[in-house]
This record gives sequence, C-alpha cells and structure tokens, in this order.
Amino acid sequence: MNPITQYSRSSQSTSLNNENLFHTPTSTTEKIKLLLNEVQNCPIPRTHREIENYAEQLATILENDPTFNELELSGAFIQNEAALTIIKALENNKTVTSLNLSNNYINTNGMDAVSKLLQNNTSLTKLNLSRNSLGNAGAIFIGEIIKNNKTLKTLYLNAIQLSSIGISAIAEGLQKNTSLLEIEIKYNDLSDDSIEAIAQVLENNSTLKSIDLSGTCINILGVKEIALALKGNTSINNFILSDEFLSGSESDDSYSDRYIRADGFFEFDPDYEENKNEHENDFLKEYAVIQLICTRNKEKEILLEKSIPKMILLAPEIPTEIADLLSQQLLITETDAATLRKLGELV
Repeated sequence: MNPITQYSRSSQSTSLNNENLFHTPTSTTEKIKLLLNEVQNCPIPRTHREIENYAEQLATILENDPTFNELELSGAFIQNEAALTIIKALENNKTVTSLNLSNNYINTNGMDAVSKLLQNNTSLTKLNLSRNSLGNAGAIFIGEIIKNNKTLKTLYLNAIQLSSIGISAIAEGLQKNTSLLEIEIKYNDLSDDSIEAIAQVLENNSTLKSIDLSGTCINILGVKEIALALKGNTSINNFILSDEFLSGSESDDSYSDRYIRADGFFEFDPDYEENKNEHENDFLKEYAVIQLICTRNKEKEILLEKSIPKMILLAPEIPTEIADLLSQQLLITETDAATLRKLGELV
C-alpha cells in the first residue's frame, strides 16, 4: 500500500473516531480527556499534522461550549505532545480563563509551546504548571514569559525541580511584570541567591499581592532579608513561608551535627535545646514582622477602596484620579489612616 494513502486513511479513521466525541452525551471535560487519551495512547510519536488535527478538534470542543472556562487536567498523564495539542487549541480561544496542567509529564520541551500560548492568548488569567519536570531550563522560559505577559493573574510553580538559577530567573521576570497578583513556588530548593532575588522582587514589584514559599526551608537570615525588603512594600498582603520551625523539624544545618565537635569526635552539646529554641524564637519574631506588614497592606487596601468614593462625596468636583491620590497620601501613617476613618464616619 502506498505510504501516503496509508497515512491518509489512518488520518481519516482517526478523524472519524474523534468526530464521534461531539455526539457523545458527555461533559466538555470528558470529551477533552477522551481526545487527549487518544493523542497519548499511540505507540509511535504523532506527526506534526496529526497534532494540528487534534488541536483543531479540541478547539472545536471548546468553541461548542462558550460557558466552559476552567480546563482542569491535573494528573491526566499529559506529555509534551498532548500539551502541544492543548496549547495550540487555546491560542485563539477567548473563553478559557484557567488552565491546570499540574502533576503531568511536561518537561522543558513543552515550554516553548507554553510561551507561544501566553504570547497569543489574551483570556488566560490562571495557569498551574506544578509538579512537572520543568527544572531550571523551564524556569528560564517562564521568567521570559512573565516579563511581557499582561493578562496572567495567578501562577502556580510548585515542586517543578527548581534551584537558585531557576528561581532567580523567575524573580527577574517578576520584577518587570505588572499583572500577576499571586504566585506559588512551593517545594523548590531556595538558596541565599534565591532569597536575594525574591527580596529584589519585593522591593521593585508593586502589583504582586500573594507569594507562597512553603516547603523551601528558608533559614533565619533569609527570613530577616525578606522582612526587611517587605517594609517598603505596599502591595503584598499574603506571604507564606515554610513551617519547619512550627512543626518541630530541623531545617537549619547548624543544628544537624549537634553531637560532632570541630575535630570530628562525637560529643553531646548540653546547650543544643536552648540554642535551638532561641533560633526558633528569632525565626518566629521575623515571621511575625512579615505578617504584620501583610496585615497593614491588606487594611490599607480595604481603606483605600472605601476612601475613594468617600472623597468624591466630600468634594464631588474632585476627579477620581485625584481622589485616589489624596487617599493614598492620607494613608502614609496610622494617624492619617485614623483621620480618614473619621472623615468616612462624618460622611
């Protein structure tokens, strides 16, 4: 049989089988998963044309359900080919706002497609790439993506095998980003260089509201650096760190060899518990400072939202932009905030 004819028949058969999905009385999510299973359950790699064909069918499924806006594909065994199919289908989609690709088999080879998606798609506001083997090379892609993206609001990058190089690349992107409100980088390997990069984000980014660094084993010096950087930040209202000290586990290397002297001989340190408790207290004090700053920023945000209409009521001729500016100026200190509250009560 002519190879071209054989390929043509195979493609026609695949297309016919997939067309049945549109007549199956299942949900949009089930249709999508059936289609992606067919993409992946193939003994040989799909050709570029076949992936294009699947992407067109997936795009049609999404178009047939304009109310479908959350594409949840966590743990769907998605590999690079299926990821490429999904991303091609979403490039021109205007309805899907949330894409969850966590806990799959996407690696660096799939990041080029993700980059193209975020360059072309203008509706996606939430992306979850957690628990994929992206590594530092994938993080470099992500850092470049978020430098220029203007629509993404929430990004989850938990447990994607990052070290200081990858986290620094993402931090560099965050310094230039003006749209992201929430980011999670949990269960990755933070170092001193990573903490410094994150501190720079806190000093320079004025739109990010929430950062979660749980499970990253930040030591006391790192917590102090973050607390210091946050003092001048007015947007972060949620900052979560590791809870190793709270759970009683040991994350500081200075305590791991408490029975070993400098000469290598074993010796019990009678001051170990006292030193450890003091260290934990220092950690918790700095963490408390971070939480107080977050609370301050959150309260300021709430007051600011309420103060603009109150300013307009007090002086209707003041344009909204000027009312906004005045409100911010009034909230420089706690005394000014109290003044603003009194103004609100008078109104």
